Amino acid sequence: MENRKINKNAKIALKQVKFEIAADYGMNQEDVFDIIENAKSNGVLSRYFSELENKKDLVSRLCNTTSQIPPSHLE
Repeated sequence: MENRKINKNAKIALKQVKFEIAADYGMNQEDVFDIIENAKSNGVLSRYFSELENKKDLVSRLCNTTSQIPPSHLE
């Protein structure tokens, strides 16, 4: 059940990123997905994704210390 929620949130986040990139650069949203996949596989976005993971881990650790539920704007 938790995996379904995580997958749903990931799809929503990816869709939002696609919309933002398309709006910023005046592109088709379908083309944006190909660009994201190419950039990720070629290492261009690897630093960005690792920073997101680090932030997520930090929030989880802080919330575990204070026994709080991590905030999420996607739920």
